[in-house]
Amino acid sequence: MARDLHRLKKAVVERSQEVDLKGIVKRLQKGSEENVKREPSSRVSAIARSLSGVEAENAAPDFEKTDVSGIKSGPLSVPASFYSAFKGPLDALAKGLSGLPSMQGLRNLLDSAGITLSIEAYLALSASIAVISGLGFLLLFALLGIALGDPLLAALSVPAGIAGFAVAVVAASIYPSQLAENRAREIDRSLPFALRQLATQIKAGVSFYRALRSVAQTDYGVLSEEFKRVLADMANGLSTEDALMKLLRRTRSPGLHKVLTQIVRALKTGGNLSQIITDIADDVSFETRMRIRDFTERLNFINIIYIMVAVVAPVGAAILSAVMQIPMFAGGLPPYFVYLAFAGITLAMIMILFITKRLEPVAW
Repeated sequence: MARDLHRLKKAVVERSQEVDLKGIVKRLQKGSEENVKREPSSRVSAIARSLSGVEAENAAPDFEKTDVSGIKSGPLSVPASFYSAFKGPLDALAKGLSGLPSMQGLRNLLDSAGITLSIEAYLALSASIAVISGLGFLLLFALLGIALGDPLLAALSVPAGIAGFAVAVVAASIYPSQLAENRAREIDRSLPFALRQLATQIKAGVSFYRALRSVAQTDYGVLSEEFKRVLADMANGLSTEDALMKLLRRTRSPGLHKVLTQIVRALKTGGNLSQIITDIADDVSFETRMRIRDFTERLNFINIIYIMVAVVAPVGAAILSAVMQIPMFAGGLPPYFVYLAFAGITLAMIMILFITKRLEPVAW
């Protein structure tokens, strides 16, 4: 009897183990099938997101959905009201502006410049400002010609209006690019400090998300704003790699490009993130010091040119004007020569200062 009970107990244990093994096998098979199904769907969704981003960037502007009625105050309120009053012809003009070579890639430029307007709204406001500028110059020259009784000024009203329109169009096409470059310079200025803070916190055991949030909450200017946008994208469902790649596509900072590329690569391969960020911070600091050294060498030559334009040229113009007043030169130079000479010298000084400012490297 005891032997039969022992055999029965052994059979029950073996049966239960067999059931457990079969259940484990079934669960493993089910999990593998779900992983196989999930992997293609995740790849398809990633491809779909990338394709939708490319299509959104390359899509033609749809001016039927343009709405600038929310702009009630500020300097853009006047062109917004003007656009609302003449929406039909201004839409046609804005569509023509979108075909200009300088307006290609405008959607990415607006994102890089931190301009929150849509491409349709920006083009519509640009068309409105261009028309307002053209009409303003036309009316100004026409009224001056009538008030002064000068037919030449009145005749120049149409060319002045066309010139004002063209200048406004050129300014609208250049403005996003210049603003994006300025933001990139601001990012490069604070990038080494932000990277060292990020690397220190990761080395101390803080997660990458919390370290990134700490940098975003610190006052690093434009860089903190960009990191806040990254955190907002992550909160909206994007993965860390996708949110960082989105920042990579919109920034113009070469240093931040390098940082984001290495961070995404380290997140995918599991590298030493803190050491990588520290090395990049050292490289950015070294490159900045080299640019400062090169700038100081160029500054010596720029100083010589500036002294020649600001000191030698006015003295030469004054001496030439005095010499030409001698009677043997038949009455000397006309007065407008002196005015034009000093106006040209002033313009040259302003250009030298502007070029020097643009050549100035990012420093801390």
